[in-house]
Amino acid sequence: MKKIGVYTAYDPKMDLQQHGLGRLLIFLLKGLIATGYTPVIAVPSWYIDDIMKFLRENHLDKQVELFYATNNPPVILQIVDFYSPHIMIHSNQKAKLIFGRFIPAILHIVNILLPGRTKGIHKSKFSLENLIAEFKKSINLFFFSIAATNSWTIAIISGLLFLAILPFLIMGGLLWLLIKLFFSSLKKILNYLIIFLNKISGQQINKIITSVSSRNFKALKVFPLVQSVRNAYRQRELPALIKKINTSNIEKWIVPTVFWEESASIKKPKVTVVPDLVYLSFPLHMCDSYGIAQRVHIINNILAGNSSFITYSRFIKEQQLIKHCDIDPESVTVVPHAAMDFSIYIKPDILEKTFTSLKCGPYQHLANYDFNSFDYIIYPSQMRPYKNILTLIQACHKLIMKKYCNIKLVLTMNNPESIINCIKDNNMTNNVIFAPDLNDAQLAALYHSAKLTVNPTLCEGGFPFTFTESYSVGTPSIMSKIPVTEEYVSGKLADTMLFDPYNVDDMIRKIHWGLLHHDELLNAQKKLYAGLKTRNWKDVAAEYVGAIR
Repeated sequence: MKKIGVYTAYDPKMDLQQHGLGRLLIFLLKGLIATGYTPVIAVPSWYIDDIMKFLRENHLDKQVELFYATNNPPVILQIVDFYSPHIMIHSNQKAKLIFGRFIPAILHIVNILLPGRTKGIHKSKFSLENLIAEFKKSINLFFFSIAATNSWTIAIISGLLFLAILPFLIMGGLLWLLIKLFFSSLKKILNYLIIFLNKISGQQINKIITSVSSRNFKALKVFPLVQSVRNAYRQRELPALIKKINTSNIEKWIVPTVFWEESASIKKPKVTVVPDLVYLSFPLHMCDSYGIAQRVHIINNILAGNSSFITYSRFIKEQQLIKHCDIDPESVTVVPHAAMDFSIYIKPDILEKTFTSLKCGPYQHLANYDFNSFDYIIYPSQMRPYKNILTLIQACHKLIMKKYCNIKLVLTMNNPESIINCIKDNNMTNNVIFAPDLNDAQLAALYHSAKLTVNPTLCEGGFPFTFTESYSVGTPSIMSKIPVTEEYVSGKLADTMLFDPYNVDDMIRKIHWGLLHHDELLNAQKKLYAGLKTRNWKDVAAEYVGAIR
């Protein structure tokens, strides 16, 4: 069979099974196989085990090949992976006690005893800022060689060398600091120490320990040191992977997202998928997102350095790539999704096993819920600023309080603080259920038992997966009236199932009607679903391949 490459550079421990883009990748791989290709996934060393597990779970491990520059992950990731399960809760509590109580008290006393700041120090070339800058330069070579290397030999040698010279660096630096700055900058030094220790708060230390012990590595990305280490090992390995791609005999490549800057260096014929550029439509929603400026810079570089793109909708092509980014229309191909069919998961014997699985292990918090015994609406989504979840919670609150609807809301995301606060403010603690990290069978079961699927998002790259996933197991949908839904839904059906996502009262009206007219809504959406089902994933894969140039 002919081979076709799929480039990936996911971060460590990202669980594709829990993301819509992961499910899309599986369907795309199956479509490529159906068209006569053997997919070959290029993967960095730190993600080999994860992608193999992902393929096994979806029964594709025998049909998809892997392609990598090295199979030895960076040493620092091996260390974290080995020790993270052994970090105990009592360490967490000690960190909270030390950094959360004692240090703030000490800092408070220091601030009382040494108020104010020394002004003259800023004029001295022997400033603390210069000292810190020089010290950083001297240790960066050692630290990042350890952080990024895939070789234990290099890591051990570099680590021993670093440890050997570290005492001399510290003593020399302290001696130099005492001689040059002792009398003139004592207050300044202490002020810097106060600022530094205040930044390393008990809450931050607690978050680091909790994130590592729970293997929630994504939560660590907000820490600059973690981001620097990430950049170091990516910059070390990914160019080697790209070089191997460019010298391989695989002549066609698909890059499934626009967020990997190094993919612009692939010289083989390729196509890059642009799911959406949401920051163009909602800059205020995205401005507080960590790393957004860097992400925008990466996307702009990729758009400038590639000649073939795929979008999921006309809106993304015309209003974002062409209008805002000045991309040649001929270089952009619109490839809509095929339907996501979950019907295989709702056979009675499978459903019984699936609901049993939702009462144990990581789902023990759901053990007291019999999802077939109460009415609920479901919104499967990750937490994003533009997903409009707070408005949905407010709508559900008003449905309960003003329309007397005895319903609950099931969300498939984790429970971030902003959502928890909104739930408490609306007295919805007993009416919102969090069910994160679901596999396809579990998600299908929750869709199937739901009264209604509601998607209040402000922006999507293509027609939302939630509609076909939900309808395939017998549950109708109410959705936002946004450009990508209006490409498919119009006229009377649009008036019935689409609401203004900025208008909570319109959202309430449409949801309330859908709850009262479940069968009528399901029947009204039959033609829409049938139309979407005319495309299959073999068609989608063929269009991906056709866009490569």
